[in-house]
Amino acid sequence: MFTKDKSALESEKEELTNKLESLQSDVSELEKKLTDKNEEFENFTKEKEELDNKLEFKTTELDNLTKKNAEEEEIRTSSMGDLEKKLADKMEECDSLTKDKSALESEKEDDNLTKQKSEDDAAHSVLVADLEKKVSDQSQQLSDLESEKDKLSTERDNIQSELDTITK
Repeated sequence: MFTKDKSALESEKEELTNKLESLQSDVSELEKKLTDKNEEFENFTKEKEELDNKLEFKTTELDNLTKKNAEEEEIRTSSMGDLEKKLADKMEECDSLTKDKSALESEKEDDNLTKQKSEDDAAHSVLVADLEKKVSDQSQQLSDLESEKDKLSTERDNIQSELDTITK
């Protein structure tokens, strides 16, 4: 019985040794898997840190771009307001210049009409003076002719009278 026990014990010991070796092999494999998983985890952690850094960089970049965009929009809005004010001022200036031009044209037209009237009045005065001179000349000629007629009439009357005297 002792041999049986010894042999059973040896068999059990061998079984346990095999199990122990199998378990140690399993433990070695698990340790290797754990090491691999730890490396994988470290790589993942490094990648995550890199991605976090990239995300932080991109977020900062996006914030800067957003801020710059807002500043540019503010400048555009401000510039647009300035341009609209300048346009309104130029439009007012243009309206004012148009009114001034109209007033000057009206004034010029009035000046032209006044000048034309003065010229017309001067020409009229010259014509009136010419006509008065002609009337005066013609009156003088008429007076001279009447005087000549009177002389001739008197001379005719004298001649008639002489004729009458001769024929009697």
